Amino acid sequence: MLNALGTVTYLGADHGLASLYDVAGLAMMWSVLNAWLQGTALLRTAGVDAATYATFARQMAAGVADWLPGYAEQIDAGFFPPEVATLETDARAMAHLIEESEAAGINTELPKLINAMADRAMAAGHGGEQYPVLIGEFMHLAVAVTKVHVMTGSRMLLRKGQTRIRWREPLLRLEATSMETFQPRDEDEANEFVWAGMEDCWNWGAARAREAGGRA
Repeated sequence: MLNALGTVTYLGADHGLASLYDVAGLAMMWSVLNAWLQGTALLRTAGVDAATYATFARQMAAGVADWLPGYAEQIDAGFFPPEVATLETDARAMAHLIEESEAAGINTELPKLINAMADRAMAAGHGGEQYPVLIGEFMHLAVAVTKVHVMTGSRMLLRKGQTRIRWREPLLRLEATSMETFQPRDEDEANEFVWAGMEDCWNWGAARAREAGGRA
């Protein structure tokens, strides 16, 4: 019956994984569309219409998609040799895109966001590695844990061997770097880490509240 609706792909026994694939697909969709819109806005300042650029953009997107299997191998191996270019090289191109966008008078929030992530990775010593090393910037709130935990009311979700923490502050306050992971020895150590992060986050929030009150 499901085949009548389209392609059916079995993703495993975990029912939640299908939903996670869905939102991961949305991340791809919006990222591609936003990149195209950025380029379209830039080229429209030179009189190039969106339809003309769309043909070029499709070829560019297909070429970039061909990089994914090799980049995926690097991410899974945790090793990022600069087979194509270093992150430093890409960062220089990002800076050029920002300069051109500013000169054309269009929005620069998107390229500045990616450039900031590259800057943090380079500051952490990854400038000589290849672009997929930025996975560390996307994963910098992920902390390895040993068991399944759900902590209601804390805005923290620990499941399937990873912690997904929706507040940045706990790990930043605990001085976790973009590429660090925490591997607890047992459940008690995992819980100790999480509760320490929560306490530090509460203290951080209280301090910010006091500052806000002082400015009032």
